[in-house]
Amino acid sequence: MARRHTPPEIDLSHFERPSTYCVLDAISQQLVRELSGSYTDVSSITSKELSVFLGSLMKFQNQHLGIGVSQKLSRYPVKIPIKLLKIEPAPTPASPVYHVLAAAYKYKALHEIRRWDWQRIDKIAELITYIRQELVRRGVLKYPIIMLSDDIHPDKGLELIGIISRMG
Repeated sequence: MARRHTPPEIDLSHFERPSTYCVLDAISQQLVRELSGSYTDVSSITSKELSVFLGSLMKFQNQHLGIGVSQKLSRYPVKIPIKLLKIEPAPTPASPVYHVLAAAYKYKALHEIRRWDWQRIDKIAELITYIRQELVRRGVLKYPIIMLSDDIHPDKGLELIGIISRMG
């Protein structure tokens, strides 16, 4: 009998520790500068808030979009790759995590969200979709090129194309 892979549990208290969130000091000020030109009320963004956001995003993805999720719905987006959320070594404005945070806080400002509500699954799913689109637009995330063999039956080919398209 095959065992189901369960992702590791995300401990949010780790992201609230000064030793964790101080790593984001280097990019938090740059992020505020980037967003303040177009959006209001971004000056209050702190390194701790960014760190807790990343931890919450990882936890949400594990709980709702992960491999071992029993009720994963097809309308949910594909996860943001965990390697794009790493904060070690210390991120820079060129780091993928910077672009993830910039997209998330741009989304927050555009939709006038006061605080992240991780219980509103559909809204967070929209956020993840938006972040993925921004990562593609910024060239951080690239979709793979997949070729199908000529000897695949046309109906099967269309089915595979549909599956691949839904995966993002």
